[in-house]
Amino acid sequence: RRMHLADVFLDNHHVNAHTTASEALWAGVPVVTWPGQGMASRVASSLIAAIGLKNMLTAFTEEDFVRLGVAIAQNRKWRQALRDKIRKDRMSGRLFDTDGWVKGMESAMQRAWDAAAEGKI
Repeated sequence: RRMHLADVFLDNHHVNAHTTASEALWAGVPVVTWPGQGMASRVASSLIAAIGLKNMLTAFTEEDFVRLGVAIAQNRKWRQALRDKIRKDRMSGRLFDTDGWVKGMESAMQRAWDAAAEGKI
């Protein structure tokens, strides 16, 4: 209930936020991440990519991570523009498109079923 009050969400480098980062994005809060090598340290980057902001909110060095977080915190106009874009796109993008995800999953399951029925797998 209070997530929308945050100016910026700074993600953990070694083990990214998963559900919490999703909740921050749903609330319109910019999530700054610095992905690592493992799956658990790349989740937030995937979430951010799904809303079309990977190039704006993903850092690739510790210095960039700090610089980006501070820049968003200090630049009210940019922060508001990010928040507006996240809120606007959350209903039209892939990240929160439950219906699209379900249709894709159903299609994949049908293809697997058909391939199994035909003896292909």
